[in-house]
Amino acid sequence: EAQGRIEIIDNVQYYINEKTGDFTALAPAVSRNEITSISLADGTKEINQYAFDNCSSLTEITLPSSLTSIGYYAFQNCTSLATVTIESYDIYKAADGTTLNQAGGLLAKATTVKVLESIDDGSNTYLSSTGGFTLDSTSDPIYNIYTK
Repeated sequence: EAQGRIEIIDNVQYYINEKTGDFTALAPAVSRNEITSISLADGTKEINQYAFDNCSSLTEITLPSSLTSIGYYAFQNCTSLATVTIESYDIYKAADGTTLNQAGGLLAKATTVKVLESIDDGSNTYLSSTGGFTLDSTSDPIYNIYTK
């Protein structure tokens, strides 16, 4: 018996669990070489394995606060990815240098990482040392902005 449905929201295909209301990002709903920006829907709990692999035109993605996991190789061969915006505490902590396949692999491609100030306490070793990012002095009332 089906417990969910497939739905397209803002050019992303999701599986929506009818019982929990949780979203899983499955893939772009347009050609992989056409999608340039992704802002995942609120309620997205996970990104499926290989979901956005080979999206060669993807330049930016926003990870909502509800996101708890990123499947392996979800952003493999996203060669144009430059900006990652993190609103999820779980993904921010996963990007702390210990689980690079989960989140750090995504950040390794980026040249700019924006993190909600409310979840960034400045102790993220991936951003501050391993990843080669420095805190940009640009004042932003919502995000801490790190650049390479």
